[in-house]
Amino acid sequence: MGIPGLYDKGPSLALERFNVQHNWYFCERRPPPLAYNCHEYNTILSTYSERPGSCGRDYHWLLLSVNTPPLDAEAAILLQIVQKSSADIESLQLLIIKAQETLSALMGLQETASRRIADAKRILHPMRSLPQDILTEIFLCCTPSVNHHEVDWSWHGTNFDSLCPLNHPWNISHVSHRWREISLSLPRLWSVIYLDFTRYTSFSPRQCFFVGSLLFERSAKLDLCVNIASGEEYIGDHPLMPLLKESTTRWRILNPSENAVQAMVKPVDS
Repeated sequence: MGIPGLYDKGPSLALERFNVQHNWYFCERRPPPLAYNCHEYNTILSTYSERPGSCGRDYHWLLLSVNTPPLDAEAAILLQIVQKSSADIESLQLLIIKAQETLSALMGLQETASRRIADAKRILHPMRSLPQDILTEIFLCCTPSVNHHEVDWSWHGTNFDSLCPLNHPWNISHVSHRWREISLSLPRLWSVIYLDFTRYTSFSPRQCFFVGSLLFERSAKLDLCVNIASGEEYIGDHPLMPLLKESTTRWRILNPSENAVQAMVKPVDS
């Protein structure tokens, strides 16, 4: 059972009209003693003052403070309150639904505005306006430094491998079309190669050969700095070995681990 014309002009006005029609009194510091402390209820209660200490709106506290059953007249009043409050709850539920719908719509608008701000900032990022020569220097700084006959791999950490697409220079070439063009035009980015054969057990032979071919192809004709790591298993028949053999004339630095040297030698059957 609702209130006619309650929702004509939005939840805010509807709630205000609802409060006026029911004569609710809200306290800023704490709620009123009774959830439905309306003028009608106080008027009815004030007519029943047979018991000592009855005081209108606070009379319900007296009823709640004892375990004796209410008088017939009091029970009738309480039943009226239950019936009236049930109708009020239905009206409030409709107000809550409309308020939730309004809140959901506002949150959707807020999310849209946040996405637009993020997109605009991404487009305005200074990285987009850097000239190609500056980007080239930045990309080359990601390449391990080569000092005489040694390659400094220390800053790459223990997880670095030249065939991993998450490592440099593969990740640079996957950022944007412009970055890809620049990275593919720099053979030096692809000329320092670190191969860890212990990481290729989960790779298919075709996958290893394909990625390795791209790596050597993109290094063009530059001299190569090759670091090889391996376990104790034989790697002489690995799909990457033919690529390494074809590039031997371009090796500037070769730094195999002790295990890799032994693993490249085919064991002699006893």
